[in-house]
Amino acid sequence: MSTLTEHTTLRVGDALVPVELHSSITGSAVVLGRTPDGVTGGWRRGVRLADDRHRYLTVHVGRIRISVHLDPVTTADGWQLDRNHHRVVAERDDEVLHDQVIKDSPLRTAIREAADALTSLRPLPPLDLGPLRRITALAEHLRVWWPEHSLKP
Repeated sequence: MSTLTEHTTLRVGDALVPVELHSSITGSAVVLGRTPDGVTGGWRRGVRLADDRHRYLTVHVGRIRISVHLDPVTTADGWQLDRNHHRVVAERDDEVLHDQVIKDSPLRTAIREAADALTSLRPLPPLDLGPLRRITALAEHLRVWWPEHSLKP
């Protein structure tokens, strides 16, 4: 399997908002459109070999489109961001209103949050097993639909 797409609908106030999350795992990269203006903010060429995946979230609200491109980030003409850097772009009618690079290290964030929780006087929150349940459900789904790829004990 090279890609996964998850669809859901969120309730925001009285409105229902459709959400789509797409992840390309081993397929060809879907590169970003144009190079950011001024090519600053950590953009470089030749950071690594061509990316083989692209993770992004796009929100459409009327004439406005907000795109969040998650690491790895590469433009069509080869500009790349370092690992743990993400790009947020807001556009209206194809005019860029906002283009920002955000650095976020999942490991650093996890360590910081864990240290904060363990040194705080606040009670620890209950253990969240939701992500493990989702992974288990996905694994079960894949075993049913693609049994020839299942690992046999």
